[in-house]
Amino acid sequence: MRFGIPKMSLKRDIMILLSSVLVMHIASYIVIPIFPIILKSEKNINPAQIGSIIAIGSLAFQAGSALGGPLSDRLGKRTAMVFGAFMQACALFGYGISESFLLIFSFAILNGVGSGIYSPTVKAAIASLASDSAETRTTAFSLRGIAANVGVSIAGLLTLLLSNQKSAFIFFTGATVYLLLSILTWMLLPKDCGGKSCPMVPFNSYILIFKNKPFIIFTILSILISAIYAQLSLLLPLRADVVLENGKIVGTVWTITSITVIIFQGIISKFILQKFHPFTSLFWAVLFFGGGIFLLGLSNSFIFLTFSAIVFLIGEMLMLPTTDSLTSQLAQAELIGAYFGIAGLIAGVGTALGNFLGGKIIDVYGVNTTLYPWMLFAIAAIAIAITIFAVKRFPIMKEIIKQ
Repeated sequence: MRFGIPKMSLKRDIMILLSSVLVMHIASYIVIPIFPIILKSEKNINPAQIGSIIAIGSLAFQAGSALGGPLSDRLGKRTAMVFGAFMQACALFGYGISESFLLIFSFAILNGVGSGIYSPTVKAAIASLASDSAETRTTAFSLRGIAANVGVSIAGLLTLLLSNQKSAFIFFTGATVYLLLSILTWMLLPKDCGGKSCPMVPFNSYILIFKNKPFIIFTILSILISAIYAQLSLLLPLRADVVLENGKIVGTVWTITSITVIIFQGIISKFILQKFHPFTSLFWAVLFFGGGIFLLGLSNSFIFLTFSAIVFLIGEMLMLPTTDSLTSQLAQAELIGAYFGIAGLIAGVGTALGNFLGGKIIDVYGVNTTLYPWMLFAIAAIAIAITIFAVKRFPIMKEIIKQ
């Protein structure tokens, strides 16, 4: 055992999936940390419009998730992943050639749909290969988190190297990585459904998902959790733009926090996630989100920004493996792609809501004039954490979700 992660006999396919997660995050985080900065400084888009662009991307993620779940169940996970990665490559290329709000808004939709198809499908594939026990699922998703953060840290270094380049070059670089990801996914993963036609899942089978009461309760909580979780990608770049001389170096913050996750994710998985009730982990995760956002509002230096992000990322280390493992635990095996698709759709609703409200709040109060917005975010996090604690005590959740 190293860094709290037990040794697992990983199949070739799951290693490829973990590698694809790494590459996907390189492509995404070349752009994500500086996307609001580019929109504001190079595209002359105001904060409310920035929030709208990020929000529509999240809404499009929902549509992609709704499409990607059934698509992966019916056509196969490899096909869905290739299609999703290629769409994101086209979207980033589109960002690079766009100058107007409407065009960027349109490509944000394309990017969101592609991401919505790709991300839940990868999670469903990992869950299928790690279905032995709750502990195995949690460990597998912790490894996914580590792979993701290795990708984020590499992307942060690339962003730092590209910080003096025009935005078009940065977008084209991300598009190239996504294109390579789609090609390698097609070449390295085995043919879908053993090379035969995938079995057709009756449409009425998907209706059963909405009769799964514990899953529906969990998805409602996911909207709230995703709304507060979405704030870091919106607020950190905007705060960095007023605190740092060159806001584009904020990608370095992601590199540092990602290294922190790589080191500590396994330890948190072993000593917290595998020992406490999942809702207890989610309760503390949301409180760390609120604390990190509030500290972000107090930050006035690169070091303080990084510290605030690390506090927030502790919450991420508690949340992400837990929500993915819970989705797998609550899902029916034959519909696991659809379950992860719906989970992604619901997370997209929360993310869109969070980005829209966050953009509006910042548009009204700014990021450098008052503590009001940061206090509002912290109070919202506390309210969500209390809600999670209350839902944990529901009898139906006690019966289904056990440590």
